[in-house]
Amino acid sequence: MSAPRRAAVWVALLLVVTTSVAAQGRIRIRVGTVVPKGSLWHETLQRMSQEWQKIVGARLDMTIYPSGQLGDESEMVRQARQGRIQAVGLSSVGLSRIDVGVSCLQVPMLLDSYQELDYVRDRVAPELERRIEANGFKVLHWADGGWVYTFAKQPARTPADLRRMKLYTSAGDAETERLYKDFGFNVVPLSLTDMVTALQTGMVEAFAMVPLFAQLQESFKLASNMTNVKWTPLVGGTVISLSAWNSLPDEHKPALLEAARQQ
Repeated sequence: MSAPRRAAVWVALLLVVTTSVAAQGRIRIRVGTVVPKGSLWHETLQRMSQEWQKIVGARLDMTIYPSGQLGDESEMVRQARQGRIQAVGLSSVGLSRIDVGVSCLQVPMLLDSYQELDYVRDRVAPELERRIEANGFKVLHWADGGWVYTFAKQPARTPADLRRMKLYTSAGDAETERLYKDFGFNVVPLSLTDMVTALQTGMVEAFAMVPLFAQLQESFKLASNMTNVKWTPLVGGTVISLSAWNSLPDEHKPALLEAARQQ
C-alpha cells in the first residue's frame, strides 16, 4: 500500500473512532409538556434548557415538546418511565400520577392567594419530593400556572347551572372524578388533547382551566362564559426520570439543579 493511501486509511479510521466516541458521550434529554407553546411555563423550560446547555456543553442535546405533542400528561409519565422521553413538565394532575400526595395542593377553594400557596408548598415540598423520588423521578423545580376558573358554553351563575352541563375532567384522575360526582356533577373524563374536539362536538360543555391557557389553546372561543370564582391555583413542576438524572455528570448536578430552580 502506498504512503498516501495508508495516510488516507488512518485518517478515515481516526474520524470513525472520534465520531463514535462523540456519539457515545452525547446526552439526550427530551422534555414533554402539555403547556401551550409560547406560554410563560414553556418559556421557563426554554430558559432552563439554555442554562443546562451552558453547564454541560455540546454533549447535551435537549429538546422541548410543548402543546401536548407527545400526548397527555398520563401518557408522557408513562413514556418517561419507559425511557422514551427523559423529563416532563406537569400540572398537579400529572404529578399526582407519580404520587397522589401532590393533589393536596389542588383542593378546590382551599387557598385564596399565592402567599398561602407558597406557605403551604414550602412546607410540604420536601416530603412530596421524597415521595416522587421514591417513585422514580427527580423534581427539578415547582411552577405556578395561574388560577383555575370554570368556562362554559352557557352562563353558569350557580352550581345548579353547571350540574346541568357535561363537565370535562382529566382522564385517569379518579379522585377528582369521584369528587365531582359526589357533588352531583356530570363529568366526562377525557385526555386534555381531546378537549377542544369534545367542545366542538358537544361531548363537553364546560371545563376548568387557567384563562391564559384557555386563550392560547383557543378553547375559550367554544365556551366563552367564565365564572368569576377562583377554583384553585394551578400547581405544577418539571420532573426528570432518575435514570436520566443519573446519566448526567455528577460534577454538574448541583449547578443543573440550581439552574432549574432559578427559572
